[in-house]
Amino acid sequence: MAKVFKFRSRFVDFLVYVTFDMDAYRRGEIPSNQPTVLCDGKPTDVILPAYKAWMHSVMSEIAKRIDEEIVYSLPITLEPNRNTPASNSEVWIYYPDGNYERAKEPPN
Repeated sequence: MAKVFKFRSRFVDFLVYVTFDMDAYRRGEIPSNQPTVLCDGKPTDVILPAYKAWMHSVMSEIAKRIDEEIVYSLPITLEPNRNTPASNSEVWIYYPDGNYERAKEPPN
């Protein structure tokens, strides 16, 4: 039986699906340990904190299940600054023990 981890949440009019195909990853069919994230609807600044908290829990769970660190970027704002794109998101590291932290500098 295939191991595909699936997560779904609705934030008002914004629906988010996160999947990770463990078997495809182990066979090398997925080039990195990044999950597939599909969104339906338009997020708002009002739901951004709840969305980020949910994504932290999802990414932590996936890191635990695959027993590997995952590096993932989350938005800081929904109003991107095109002059300084790095200021639009923050990079997080999720550990297999369930902990996570904001990366101090971009990973190599």
